[in-house]
Amino acid sequence: MLRYQEIKRRLQDISRTDMLSASAVGRGDCFGRFVRELQPVNIIEIGTYNGISTAVLASIAEHVYTFDIASRDADLILRMFGLRHKVSIIVAPQYEIDFQLSCIANRHRSYYKKQFNFDLAFIDGAHDYESVKHDFEIVKFTGRVLFHNIDWKPVRKFVIGELGAKKLDSRLIGYWEDNNKSQDEMISYRLITEDDIEDLRIWKNVNKDGFFYKRNITKKAQKKWYKEYIERNTRGQDFMFIACYGDVKAGCIGYRIINGRIDIYNFMLGNKELEGKKILSTVAKTLWRNLKDKYNLDITVKVLKTNNNTINWYLKNNWSIIENYKDHHVFKWSGK
Repeated sequence: MLRYQEIKRRLQDISRTDMLSASAVGRGDCFGRFVRELQPVNIIEIGTYNGISTAVLASIAEHVYTFDIASRDADLILRMFGLRHKVSIIVAPQYEIDFQLSCIANRHRSYYKKQFNFDLAFIDGAHDYESVKHDFEIVKFTGRVLFHNIDWKPVRKFVIGELGAKKLDSRLIGYWEDNNKSQDEMISYRLITEDDIEDLRIWKNVNKDGFFYKRNITKKAQKKWYKEYIERNTRGQDFMFIACYGDVKAGCIGYRIINGRIDIYNFMLGNKELEGKKILSTVAKTLWRNLKDKYNLDITVKVLKTNNNTINWYLKNNWSIIENYKDHHVFKWSGK
């Protein structure tokens, strides 16, 4: 799988005029830069077209669910960049798309929000006033929405005139964010970036008694770990997430695919001021459900026998001991 900067370079080299004119790539890279800043996990895209914006989104997020009424070059473009496995392409008549998105937004909002952690939508479908408004209503539950082509008068009328969304580009991109969120909606998780590694290092050192590795981790060692982690992440083998409460980092949780199993690791609350809000518990249960649906593999975790509180927590949350060693247990998740 290619990383974002390489995808950006190759997209800018594509000579097909229809592709470049239809995408936000190449206009000061506003689209890609801003999506990276938002650090989304799962994205809903309305309007796949040729798949260029889909490729940009998929190079940043964990997964993209993209909807369109017609099949064009998206599958080819995504395979070209090694991103096809990160995208679900739904091609269907408009009424079927409306039905699926309405189910997600209305009937099963809580279920889908927790199950897939949708935290960003990108609207680039039909550009008339009624269509843009309709699309917004059924994806606004994500809490954050990007709009393309706000230079079009009907789009601008709704996005800027009625929603009061922020302009990210003088012509193309608008952004809306829901600032009235419940406590559950304040809880989210995202993939780590290099900016997070110092927090991870400090959290691990403070909580080292609960882990197998007991030595303090140096900044140099942490940078080395991050470089190796990125290589494993690019191969789809290792994923580390930051759990957040609003914009505040709360802790972390990671998983690795090892020997046909999903191994949970570095699961810890880093910000003790957020203790009691069940942030890590909420994120973990959401992640485990997502992993079971995505991979259908056993989900396991190793816990030191000295960690009585941790052992009791796992036992109360649908985990059972499947292997017993001298210094640790191996638990398996049996939840739904």
